[in-house]
Amino acid sequence: MTTVQVELPNPVKETGPLIGSPESARRLIVVAVGWILLALAAPAAIGFAQGAAAGFVRGLTKGASELQIPPTLSHLLTTVGVFGAAIVLLYAASIRGRIVGGGNRRLGLGVAPIARLPTIIGLSTLLVVYVALIDFAVYQYRPDLFFQSPSVPLWLTLFDSLILIILAPLAEELFFRGWLWTGLREHWGALPTGLMTAVMWLVPHLDRGIGYVVLLLLPALILTVARQVGKSVRATIPIHAIYNLTANIPLIVVFLKLFQN
Repeated sequence: MTTVQVELPNPVKETGPLIGSPESARRLIVVAVGWILLALAAPAAIGFAQGAAAGFVRGLTKGASELQIPPTLSHLLTTVGVFGAAIVLLYAASIRGRIVGGGNRRLGLGVAPIARLPTIIGLSTLLVVYVALIDFAVYQYRPDLFFQSPSVPLWLTLFDSLILIILAPLAEELFFRGWLWTGLREHWGALPTGLMTAVMWLVPHLDRGIGYVVLLLLPALILTVARQVGKSVRATIPIHAIYNLTANIPLIVVFLKLFQN
């Protein structure tokens, strides 16, 4: 009699996706910090170059004058620095997503259909209300920000808007709540993973002051909850974009003024 052997499939964990990366949580964090420092090097280098040029001119003139950089050029250099940082994060997310996903970049980045869409919409609405209240408070104390005359050309304002509303949310979410979240979830639960990714997202914003970071605490919480509940980085990217759009109403007002002119 011939014996037929049936090979049963190996059980697969149901707590998270099957990841091909053997990296430890500590290594994932160290690698993420390295990429973040590299991303921050772009705007830091531009700021250093401007300061060095001003100091060089002051030295030549024995302090009699200072280097006067045109406002448009200064604004452009700052924007280019932010653009460079976002590109570095996108590049890092592409590389690390493939590594964490064991060759499957979409798996490593956490790109999947959004779960519990009504909850995600509710979180987006909550964030919009929060930012609208902040905008109203700013308007009460600094209405000039909403009615100031444009100091940069239309194309540069459009460039700023595209970076803030499209590129920055995409780069930051694919990096922090994309591959990093996916990799850490293989070692940690949802709470420590959410806390670590939120803190690492907040730290680079310290250059704008501790008060700004405090205002970002609620958005960080909402993005973390949306990532866990939505089971996909697709849930956090639009929420982040909506936040940046609502939080930069003064910039949008300036853009509309330039467009009308």
